Amino acid sequence: MKRIFHIVVLLFIIPFAQAQNNEIKDVKVGLVLSGGGAKGFAHIGALRAIEEVGVRVDYVGGTSMGAIIGALYASGYSVDAIENIIRSKEIEFNSFIQNEISRKSKPFYQKENDHKYVVRLSIKDKKIQLPTGLINGQSILNQFSKFTQHVNNIKDFNLLPIPFLCIATDLEKGEQVLLNNGYLPDAVRASASFPTLLKPVEIDGKLLVDGGIVNNFPVDEVLAMGADIIIGVDVGDGKLLKKEEINTVIDVLNQVVSYQMLDDDDLAKKDKTTVYIRPDISNYSVISFDKFEEILQLGYDTSILQLDALTAITQKQTTQNNKYTPTKIPDEFIINSIQVTGNENYTYGYIIEKLQIHLGKKISFKKFFNGIDRLSATGNFTNIQHKIFLTPNGEVCNIKIKVMENPIKTFVQMGVHYDNLYKAGVLLNVTSKHLLLDNDFISADVVIGEKPRYNFTYFVDNGVHLSVGLKSVLQNYDFETNFNPNNTSFDSTINYTNLDYLDISNRLFFQAVYQDNFAVKLGIEYLYLRVLTKDIDENSVDNELYFEQSNYGNLCAALKLDTFDERSFPKEGILFEAVAKWHLISSDFQNNFNPFLQGKAKFGYVYTLGDKFTTQFDSEAGISFSENNNPYLDFHLGGYSSNYSSNFSRFHGYSFASIGNNSYLKSSLSLRYEFMNNHFISGIANFARAEKNIFSNGAFFDNTKSGYAIQYAIKTLAGPISLTYAYSPEVKDNFWNINIGYWF
Repeated sequence: MKRIFHIVVLLFIIPFAQAQNNEIKDVKVGLVLSGGGAKGFAHIGALRAIEEVGVRVDYVGGTSMGAIIGALYASGYSVDAIENIIRSKEIEFNSFIQNEISRKSKPFYQKENDHKYVVRLSIKDKKIQLPTGLINGQSILNQFSKFTQHVNNIKDFNLLPIPFLCIATDLEKGEQVLLNNGYLPDAVRASASFPTLLKPVEIDGKLLVDGGIVNNFPVDEVLAMGADIIIGVDVGDGKLLKKEEINTVIDVLNQVVSYQMLDDDDLAKKDKTTVYIRPDISNYSVISFDKFEEILQLGYDTSILQLDALTAITQKQTTQNNKYTPTKIPDEFIINSIQVTGNENYTYGYIIEKLQIHLGKKISFKKFFNGIDRLSATGNFTNIQHKIFLTPNGEVCNIKIKVMENPIKTFVQMGVHYDNLYKAGVLLNVTSKHLLLDNDFISADVVIGEKPRYNFTYFVDNGVHLSVGLKSVLQNYDFETNFNPNNTSFDSTINYTNLDYLDISNRLFFQAVYQDNFAVKLGIEYLYLRVLTKDIDENSVDNELYFEQSNYGNLCAALKLDTFDERSFPKEGILFEAVAKWHLISSDFQNNFNPFLQGKAKFGYVYTLGDKFTTQFDSEAGISFSENNNPYLDFHLGGYSSNYSSNFSRFHGYSFASIGNNSYLKSSLSLRYEFMNNHFISGIANFARAEKNIFSNGAFFDNTKSGYAIQYAIKTLAGPISLTYAYSPEVKDNFWNINIGYWF
């Protein structure tokens, strides 16, 4: 009986065991994506092939660009969605190699002054320090956070739709840091912080940079997550350049990163992959972001060659991908609450004012990120982390903002410049924050050259609320002009040769700003004006003749709208500026002073057709509303310079200050074509009148002066370099002007 029982049990066990043996064991697939900058676009093509075959990806690990693409995929985006995000430039990868914060988003003061400097160094513990990176990276963080806001409450990356990790490098210790928890956008930006280009990211007290330095292909880490097999997509160079191929900073950094890839342990990583995909993208660089379509296609074509191997993996999996669709991102939402943490020296009100957002009001993602850019552009914060929590209907949100204040309060900045009037000059600037108040700064410009100049500013920046400042400016230059009495208010009986012009302005002003594009100023000014000529008589003791040496007390008012996207070569925007100055009192060196009011207005409009052909129209006018008998306070036109003091303005085809009177009207049209990247050729036509009163008798166009110019210009890291040829049919003279560097 006992034997019969064993036989019956055995008859039941054998079929069950056979069924177990015949059952296909499900396998877990890990996807590893290497770093490689723009070459990482090939990852998207590879993902396209993997999805088409039907492979279910269970784990994702990436480094640098592999972390960016991998994190989007792990967050639930399909390949189609990732392609659309990048193709539409909703994530702008050129921010990796450009100053990503637009001029429009910069605070008004910086918009007017930051264009002067080429080099910016920080001072810490009384020592000058080089920057840790050229680019802050805030824009990339903004864009990435928008597309991962549906998972921003997930701190454990294993709980993402697909478990995820990425690799960064501890800059202090040179060790690998595995990031699989925290705030996903911060982790990805740390992994992709290409050394010297993007500033390091501080996470948990560690200063992190690009993970490609220590581990560009994290196979072992993904295996440790639980993967049975690995599909690896490797876009790293894996080879060292020859010395003649190392020509740029990017080449040097690529060479350093490539060292670790030649290590035996790293070469062995590909042996741990079941499918190893390595597109030949040697013809592209890490900054070939404009080659998105080509690189993506190359990634797909290379991956599809592994069709059999990928299909074999699919057949080993018992279930297919669980389709996950990220929450639709709304165009607008209502802000219910804003929580700010991490701020010590900057008040909640200051931060909210810079963001320009209001409770209970609708705001778009674009406007919100513009606010983050404005806050970042102040330079007061090294990192601005933001999380948007939408309600289920997607219409109302709560926002959490965590800022990391910049510990550097003092900076040294430098610039260089040359033009025909000011000659060669080196600009040195020292800027220090929090001197007396939390929101204040002091900035001192000193120009070292043939004619020293300075620009000193103390400013308390309260944004849209009333701000206050002190400003002192000294302008000094020499010029010679053959004055035609029909064109100018200067006395034609005086020989104005080798004029030495000195202008010192000291001003207390109040300013209110709206959205960092529109400002209103009111102030009082002390002005010292001195004009003399030298070399009148070689036998003279003083050898100087003074034409003007007076002190003035003035009231000033100004309003300005500035939406130009660039200072030197704008492609879009409007500029409008109106200035009024009431000259109240004077020491009256010439014994001819009467109080009088002057007004000046300027308008500019820039429009670009396509991406290369730009049209710029400028018009300006000025008038003295009551009797002015001092020609040195009149309006004067001529020359090429862009930073004339007081009432001087450029006019192509005429020498400096050779046109002038109590009132003037000037217009110009510039057609600019960018025939190569950052190389421009321009044609310029300008027309002007300067009369005692241009509005008398309605004769707006009588005695109109004209000038024409052709300009070749290059945009460089040191500022614009241009060569301009100008000609006027009235004076029948040729003018050549050379400009090197930013104007200051």
